[in-house]
Parts: sequence; C-alpha cells; structure tokens
Amino acid sequence: MKKRSLSALTRRLKRARALVRVYYRIWRGFEFFLAQRFGIATREDRVFALLIPVTGVIAGYCGVGIGFLIRKMGQFFNFLASLSTLNFPIYTELAIGGLVIATLYFFIGKVNGKGISLLIESIFLRKGIVPSGITFKNIVYSIVTVSAGGSVGKEGPMISFGGFVSSYLGWKLGLSYRKLQILLACGAASGLAAAYNIPVGSALFTMEVILGNFALHFLGPVVVSSVISTLIARAYKRETPIYFAPDYHLSSGWELLFFIILGAFAAMAGYFFNFSVRYGRRTLVKIIPYQPLRSVGYFLMLGLLGFWIPEILGGGFQETFILVRGEESDIARLSLLFIAKVIAVVLTLAGGGVGGMFTPSLFIGAVIGTLFGLVLELLFPGIISSSGVYSVVGMAGILSASMYAPLSAVIILFEFTGNYNLILALMITSVSAAFFTKVIGFKPFYLQLLEEKGVNLNWRFEEIALAGVKAKDLVREDRSVVKATSFLKEVVDRFISYHRRRIFVVDEDGNLIGEILLQDIKKFLADNINIAVVIAYDIMHPRCECVHLNDTLDKVVELFARIPYENVPVVDSNRKFVGVITKRDLMALYVQEVLDRPAMLATILSPGENNKNYLELPEGTVLEVVEPPPTFFGKSLATLDIGRRWGIRILFIKRISSGKIKNVLPSGRTIIQEGDELIVVGPPKAIEQLKMLNQNGLQKQ
Repeated sequence: MKKRSLSALTRRLKRARALVRVYYRIWRGFEFFLAQRFGIATREDRVFALLIPVTGVIAGYCGVGIGFLIRKMGQFFNFLASLSTLNFPIYTELAIGGLVIATLYFFIGKVNGKGISLLIESIFLRKGIVPSGITFKNIVYSIVTVSAGGSVGKEGPMISFGGFVSSYLGWKLGLSYRKLQILLACGAASGLAAAYNIPVGSALFTMEVILGNFALHFLGPVVVSSVISTLIARAYKRETPIYFAPDYHLSSGWELLFFIILGAFAAMAGYFFNFSVRYGRRTLVKIIPYQPLRSVGYFLMLGLLGFWIPEILGGGFQETFILVRGEESDIARLSLLFIAKVIAVVLTLAGGGVGGMFTPSLFIGAVIGTLFGLVLELLFPGIISSSGVYSVVGMAGILSASMYAPLSAVIILFEFTGNYNLILALMITSVSAAFFTKVIGFKPFYLQLLEEKGVNLNWRFEEIALAGVKAKDLVREDRSVVKATSFLKEVVDRFISYHRRRIFVVDEDGNLIGEILLQDIKKFLADNINIAVVIAYDIMHPRCECVHLNDTLDKVVELFARIPYENVPVVDSNRKFVGVITKRDLMALYVQEVLDRPAMLATILSPGENNKNYLELPEGTVLEVVEPPPTFFGKSLATLDIGRRWGIRILFIKRISSGKIKNVLPSGRTIIQEGDELIVVGPPKAIEQLKMLNQNGLQKQ
C-alpha cells in the first residue's frame, strides 16, 4: 500500500511539473507575442499595459460609488433638515453641512482645497506620485460639501480619487515615474468621464490642462481608460448627453461674428469669476481666521442666499438645462443669477468647502451666453438663433477662458449636447475666448497656485520637465577648485590635471569668490613677472555667475545659454561652493526626462562621503537591484556563470549578516545566499530575463 501510494504521489508530481512547464511555455509564448506585436517586452511594460484598463474600471466604479454616496448623504442631510422646527429646509441643510465641515477640522485637520493643481503638481514636481493624506482629506470634504448643497461640482472628488488610485497602484508595482505620470492622467480622465459621460472630452481635457501634451504615447492610454470608465458609468445611469439639444443650428453664417464677440464677453466673465474666487476667498478668510467658526458662519450665509435664489446651490443642473432649452428670458434675473453664483462659490470655498470648479464655470457660461443671446434678440429680432444656442456656446467660452482649454471646451460641449451643427460656433467662441484671455492677461486659479510652486504651464513640455528637477539633484563634486591663497604653480597644475578652461576660486570658508580662465594664465605667463609670489586671488575674476542648490534646471539651461563653458558652479544659500553641473550631465537628463529614453547616468555615493559622483553607463545598459531566484541559492558565481550566460556583471551583493546590511564584493567563490540582493549592470532585456527565472532551473539560451 505504501509503495502504491508513493508511486501515485510521484506520478501526480510529474503531471504537476509537466502542467507547470506547459503553462510556463504558454506564458512565455504570450510574452513573446506581446513583445513582437506591441513592443511590450519587459515586466514594467506588461504591468503598465494592464493598469491602463484597470484604472478605467476602478475609476468608473469609484465614480459611481462617490456619486451614490453624495446622493445618499444629501438625502440624510435633507432628512435632518426636515426634523428641524425651522421652515427653511435649504437653510437648515447648509447649516448642518457647515457644522459637519467644522467637525471634520477637529478630526482630520484643514485642507488646502487643491484639485487639478495638486494633480499637475504631482506630475511635474512629485514624479507622478499623488500625496495620499491631502487627497483623502480633499475627497472627504468634497463629498460633504456637495452633499450639503455647496456651490461646487461633484467632479472634484472623482478626478482626485481617480488620479490618486492609478498613481498609487503604479507606484506600488514599481513603475517608472514617466509611466506614473501617464497613469495619473488616465485616472483623472476616467474620474471626469465617469462624472459627466464625456469620454473624449475628458481625455482631451486631461491632456490639455493636466498634462499639457498631446503626444501619442500619452493620448492612447488616457483615451482607453476614459472610455472604459464611461462604459461602467453608463451601466448605472442614462447614456444620453446631459444637455441634449439635437435641434439647434445657426440661422446664418454671419452669426459667427456674434460668437467672436461672445468669446470676448466670456473672457471678461472668466476673469471676473477667477478674480472674485481667489481674492474674495482670501478676504473672507482674513475676516474669520478660525476655520470651524468660518465654516458655520459662511455656510449659514450661503443658506440664506440659497433660500432666496435656490438655483445657485449645488451644480445648478436644472437651471442650466432650462437655459439650454431657451426657456429663460428675464435679463434682470439672469444678471442677478450671475452675481449670486459667484458669491455662492466664494462663500462655499471660504467656509472650508472643497469641490470642482468645472461645474460652476459651466453654469456661469450658460448664464452669460443666455444674456448675450437675449440682448441680440432685442437688437436684431428674428435673424439670430435661439438664446439656448448662445447658452451652449457660452459654456464653451467660459470653460475655454477659465481653464485655458479651448480644444477641450469644444469637444466637451459637443458631447454635452450631441449636436454637431453647433461645432463651428463652439470653435469660434472657444478660440476667441482663449485669445482675449491672453490679451487680458488673467490666469486661472489653479495656474496661479502652480506658479507659486515654480511651475509655469505657459512653458513648453520640455521646460516643465526640467523645472521639476533641482540643481542639487544633478550637482557633482569639483576637485579642481582652488583657494584664493593658492600659488600660481598650483593653479597651473589644476588646469593641466583636469583639462579645464576655467577653475573656481573659494575663500578660506569655502565660499565662491571668483573664477580663473585659461587665457588669463597664458597671458600672465607671457609677462615677465615673478610667478613665485603670485596667488590665485591676484589673477581671478571676482564676478562669477552661479546657481543655487534649490534652483530648477530650467534656470541652469538659461545660464548655459549665456556662457561659453562646459560647467556652472553651484552654491548653497550662504554662497558656499558645493560643486558643478556639467553640460554632459544636463544633456543626459534631458534625454531621460524629455525624450523618454533610458538614462546613461548612475549616481555613485561612496561610504562616509557626502558628495556624489556620476558614472556614465554605456548606451543600452542599466543599473538595477535584482533578487536572485531560489535556484541560485547555495551556488557559487563561478558555477552560475552569469556573465557569460546573460552578459550581466555583478557589481556587489547586499547581504544581511548579524542583523546588519553588508556589501560583499563578488568573486568566483562567492556563494549566493537566501535574502541576498544583486546589484547588477547590463542590457535591460537580459536583466529582465534574469528576474523571470523560475524554480525549475536556469533558462536555456
């Protein structure tokens, strides 16, 4: 019986091994197919390709979930308001919302209210990583604010959550920061698509506003994620456009002239809206500095305003739909709506509320467009289109002006209405609004927040990429530096030893005080002067352009453009000399950051030293940390022969011994142990093959 059971177990093990081999071959074949057809050759590429649709799925369901939570919480606030003895449910509901926001301050702290600006900042200054603490605080505050009837949009928490989740998943799975940036954009686009059923518009909005780039390798993943998110959202709510207006058309081609003028009015309205929100909020915050008291007070004021003009609360979809249908003709009331909506947004934000500015912008655009259309009807009766047409086009104009997004505005309003007949009017008004916005010179709220962080979206993409890196990240030690008291012979030796065209001079405290040029040395030696008594201070130039450690690399590029040298000095805040940045290092970084090619620079930090040196790797070579597969354990490096099999070199081995991490220099006799980490250098494909080894043995070449 024992022999039979052992033989049966052996047969089962053999079958299991055979099945594992079959599955492994199938998987390897599938990987080869992905690499051959789609260029997905590495593990990182496969994870990235998988996360694109996963991001759409997660953002879609999260968007649906957040929308459901907002509705249920709104019903709960309404129920609490109905229990009040006051006969003003809107007022009571907002008062409860203000109390909840004031209470949140004591449990999770205050928030900065950043939405789009935080995502853009994460892309360009945080390497695609969205801070979790700030994001979740903003989401919680947003849900409460929108549920209580605050005058902001529901898209805020959906965009923030989508961007955070996609970035977090990519970071946890070890993706590079460039792929994290793309995933973040995918999540943001998916959140906006789930909120408003606009897959194409959300993708373009993300590309135009958040990424600032329409490169194909960005556009494809963003579109895929937003389409998947929209399909999921449509499964739980209506598929029709939000402001369905299929019958609208232009009365005459001459009417396009009026839309140019509407673009100018939209630019001025956008300026007024952004200026009021930014400075009105600051003023109200200064009046009541303590946030809990400010939340209660300003939400009570918002409730009073909403009691008299309820259309200004929340997203204002019902009133916007009425305007789009052309069913509003009271010019005085529309003017009051415009002013009241701006005040409502300011009160909401000053009271500690958080939410999207996309929806309020659309409401204000619809009001401005309708006002403009009604005035034209009075001036030119019977020859222009319905005021509803101008309402739709006005939304595109205000979105273009307030968000710096003319292309996205056209597509979004087309998806909102489902009417292609208005495409010319949308294009003319959006471009006109963007042009007059530039003429006026105002900047959106999120753009001003970014410029305070040193990011200017008016730059080209490569300038933004370099602005995200500081001089301290690329500075290297300069051993050619001399002191001011050094004799001329030492200065000459430095020029000969380091092949420099100039060297830098420091004082006794290490502060940069000047530079010596090679031509100065030649000229000085040509004069018949006793060089034995000459010191560096005698021949140096006291003025020397430099950069500081916290300066961004775009400033370094500007300095290189003004000087004919191969390096620039870097100093700290006290002007102490730290090192230099070379053109070679800067160009290598440019290739990595802008051209998206593998970098050829590796940072070498010696033990016990605070300075960094840079080792330039051969093209097509990377430096990585690899965990050896179990088949390596207990074997020597000579037996494994990794260098001949894969063309990989092991620089050293990180090993835990007696609770401490030791760096072991490898030799042929070195035995690989469990828990070791190999620091290797070699071709990316070969290193990826080494990572994919399984427990069945070494891969045959």
